[in-house]
Amino acid sequence: RAFGESTVRSDMPSGLVEAVDRMDPAGRRQTLRSISRAAEVSGFEAACGAALRVVEGGRAPDDATVDVLARRIAAGGAEAEGGADLGVYDGFLRGGARHAG
Repeated sequence: RAFGESTVRSDMPSGLVEAVDRMDPAGRRQTLRSISRAAEVSGFEAACGAALRVVEGGRAPDDATVDVLARRIAAGGAEAEGGADLGVYDGFLRGGARHAG
């Protein structure tokens, strides 16, 4: 059954549905497979939440990323925005100011 006709759409966050609708067939397959695999361990809601966070970050969901993030969400742990501040690493990788120490 095509995703456009699937009843599962109504159970997913609207932002995720919109993102999946915009994907090419290969990206759509990968995303839905990642959600399905993560849902086996972490539950459907956590898996969808994880996939949504990945697409909101501008990336395509993959099995490993969705699985790890879904496990964190299901466990009530730090989600994408609740983790460590990695801004200092971003600056370093972009050749920004050196840390004086």
